[in-house]
Amino acid sequence: MANWWIAEGGINYLTGTHTDPTNPVKLPDEYLIDFLRNIPQARQDLNLAYPDLLPAEKDRILELIALHPFLKFLRPDPQNVEDDFQHRLNTQGIYTTGPSGGKRFGN
Repeated sequence: MANWWIAEGGINYLTGTHTDPTNPVKLPDEYLIDFLRNIPQARQDLNLAYPDLLPAEKDRILELIALHPFLKFLRPDPQNVEDDFQHRLNTQGIYTTGPSGGKRFGN
């Protein structure tokens, strides 16, 4: 399966941490943020690659998300997604016709 973050040679550019010299960062944080901000495929493929990262690498990604609020949508809480969907359904306009405005008075 192709992933935006994984090069043809198998290098995963999401891997690496700032704290472990044996696992250096492959891509600086600034580049990561820029790619996530501007490239939809990078955002989508981050969600696919995230489960395969080491715990320290996941922490690095979560720290970036915490520091940059626009990245919070990357890993949405399923309950929030469902709540937003229900909210959109419940706040649509109600179209009525007739002189009573759909209240069925007098019928």
